[in-house]
Amino acid sequence: MVYCENKKYKERFFMSQNPIFEKILKKNFPMGTSLNVQRVTGGDVNSAFRLRFLSEGGQRQLFIKLNASSPYPGLFEKEARGLSFLKEHSSFVIPDVVDYGVMDSDQYLVLEW
Repeated sequence: MVYCENKKYKERFFMSQNPIFEKILKKNFPMGTSLNVQRVTGGDVNSAFRLRFLSEGGQRQLFIKLNASSPYPGLFEKEARGLSFLKEHSSFVIPDVVDYGVMDSDQYLVLEW
């Protein structure tokens, strides 16, 4: 079951309406997962979401960013590499990069919440 706390964004970002989101869900979430998606505000460039789901291992939360790839090519790949570098070479708490990529004209970045 997929539930969006903000119905305004449901058509744009869910399942068959947006192939990139469907790909992210299929790739990163196990079958039979109960999923809750909440829009996160504060940024100007990306659409951001907090994803909560239950799996056999318990509850998990992720942060996902979506954007068109043409105005900012490679944005999330660069961010993922930068976060991985910081995690390896600093004592700061840096979220794990779960996934990133491009599909059609959209790009995405998935991080641990």
